[in-house]
Amino acid sequence: MTAILDAQPAAAPAASVRRRRPPWQSPSGQPRWARPLLLAVAALAATLNFWGIAGNDMRSDYYGAAVYSMSRSWHAWLYGAFDPAASISIDKIPLAFQVQALFVRVFGFHNWVLVLPQALAGVVAVLVLYRMVRRWAGPVAGLLAALVLTLTPITAALSRAAQADALLVLLLVLAADAWQRALDTDRLRPLLLSGVWVGLAFNVKMAQAWAVLPVFAIPYAIAAAGSLRRRLGRLAAAGAVTLAVSFVWIALVTLTPAADRPYIDGSTNNSAIGMVFGYNGLSRFGATTSDASGLGSVGTNIGAGQRAEIHIGIMTDGLDLGDDLAADLLVGADMGEGGIASEHLAAMRVHHAAADRIVHLESDGVKSSEQGARPRAILCAWSFRKPLRTLR
Repeated sequence: MTAILDAQPAAAPAASVRRRRPPWQSPSGQPRWARPLLLAVAALAATLNFWGIAGNDMRSDYYGAAVYSMSRSWHAWLYGAFDPAASISIDKIPLAFQVQALFVRVFGFHNWVLVLPQALAGVVAVLVLYRMVRRWAGPVAGLLAALVLTLTPITAALSRAAQADALLVLLLVLAADAWQRALDTDRLRPLLLSGVWVGLAFNVKMAQAWAVLPVFAIPYAIAAAGSLRRRLGRLAAAGAVTLAVSFVWIALVTLTPAADRPYIDGSTNNSAIGMVFGYNGLSRFGATTSDASGLGSVGTNIGAGQRAEIHIGIMTDGLDLGDDLAADLLVGADMGEGGIASEHLAAMRVHHAAADRIVHLESDGVKSSEQGARPRAILCAWSFRKPLRTLR
């Protein structure tokens, strides 16, 4: 009896040792070299993604300026406003830029802060891809897949830019990982989680994220366990989750009264649907302006000058500034067909020109009308002058 009692406590340290396995040691069932090599690949990815991110200042471009605005106001953050006064939104669903704005709130408005979320997302995507490939093809194939993703030039380029693509890649890799676990375990929860990841990816790059849905749905319908009816039912549930998460921001904007939110850029009727599925949807697949306008969208092929006129119409709504204001703004913003290659730069210059113009008009005693719509965009341009000066 005494020997048995003495032997029982000896089992506890062994379990404790298993729980405290160092992170550089491979889990049981994997070769000893797998985890050290994975960490080496992740370190290489981090080096490529983080090297020199403080350079190549992106703070004063279109999206960098929008992130600054979103970091200054929770109202602007929620609706993805371009300016601190939240008069007009950016031309995308803002999830990726909301993440950047949160980092800016914590660390300050620096170029490396704008790039930091994408650099981190690139490293995490490498690790998740290894796990997914190793699950079906073993550690050697997993390491090769992680290394190929790391060394692909566009991967590092996207991870070092203040754009949304690196987060899109991470979310879709996470979706594929969850989909794979749904096939392996025959559980519904991982399949629903895959739909959540795709829905979040839609809020990063919109319809591009849905391109993976046939790739997930068709193999699952063919290879998953259970009857066809059961498989299709689960796919329908995952599809419903995908749509629900995808349309969260669109629903928020649509259900908010227009007077209480920014005007939606990329649309002619202040519509998130038009911006997402027209301007960022049909127009990107070669649809003409008239085709995209059916959804209330500004066509991407209308030219900078026409796009500027639309912004001026938004900005001057409710102002009693005379009939020549639009012409003055066009001249001040240096508009004209072919004069500015980027429509985003055109829109920014319209805002700057409006700010300069309102200064001169107010100095001459011209005031905005108190009747009708509030001239939110010109007021926002006025409020945006100071932060823009700090970026020059």
